[in-house]
Amino acid sequence: MKKVWVFAAPLILLLAFAQPVICGELPKEGSFSYKGFAHGTYTAIAMGEERVQLNYEAYGLILNDAGEGFLHLASTHGLGSFHMVKGVYAEPWDRGFTVEVDPDGDKVFSTHIAKGGIAGAKAVFQYVGGTGKYTGITGGRRMDLGGWPPRS
Repeated sequence: MKKVWVFAAPLILLLAFAQPVICGELPKEGSFSYKGFAHGTYTAIAMGEERVQLNYEAYGLILNDAGEGFLHLASTHGLGSFHMVKGVYAEPWDRGFTVEVDPDGDKVFSTHIAKGGIAGAKAVFQYVGGTGKYTGITGGRRMDLGGWPPRS
């Protein structure tokens, strides 16, 4: 019986005290800075010299500048489209949808809208839901987008 407790006691203590660390709650609010990297496929339809319709599917990675925390090392998958006139997004601008999946497999769903054009754009992502620790997430994030066409 003594040998069982030698192995069981540390396991019980580990489970009792490690649980709050393992299942720590996501902060309810805050900010973070990050870098996003993406690559994808683009389909464009030229409409004369001044107009173009572009649809895209992109895959990428988010790196939280802190090297840890919210969405660090999350993969991204996004779909979107925009119409440009003379190099500037025409209304309704660039609109799309994105799913981020963190290393634990929990997901954040967002919509986005970007304003700008060939020279560069600014996007606003609005969180619309999630799974796991992100269930019920609200808020969003902003991102500066590079110019067009994307650099490889």
